[in-house]
Amino acid sequence: MAQPVTQAIDYDRNVGWLHGNCLAILNPELPAGSMFTVVVPGVPQRVSSATIVGRAYDGETCMALLEDRRQVNEGSGYSFYRVDARPEVNLGIAMLGTAGRLDDYAFDACNTTEGVVFSLKALPQAGGATLWRGYYYLGYDTEPNCPVPSQ
Repeated sequence: MAQPVTQAIDYDRNVGWLHGNCLAILNPELPAGSMFTVVVPGVPQRVSSATIVGRAYDGETCMALLEDRRQVNEGSGYSFYRVDARPEVNLGIAMLGTAGRLDDYAFDACNTTEGVVFSLKALPQAGGATLWRGYYYLGYDTEPNCPVPSQ
């Protein structure tokens, strides 16, 4: 049985999103060599690990920093890192320091009209609260499939 999620984790600094071999996270202090868990939401959910190689500064090493999307993604406060993820991840959620606790969470991703919303929630039996959300602006139109919030 999953243990209740503790609020002692700083989710903003320890959870981020990936596109390819690039991590976006609200943490400017991650050293090269830091390992983390990668979860690709969906059915079936895939779990793997990755390692930070170094900072990413341009669209050649990080698709989130391509010219058509850079301003919005950087404006959200993210720091960008090149990572070694095997297998390479198209889109996923990264978690630092919580590898043994993945069963405590529900991972999700959905499309808006111009990007991807990633979310990490407590399991329903632990209240189902949203613990972290990340947004990746793609710079082009996509078919939205995010649930409409209830009023």
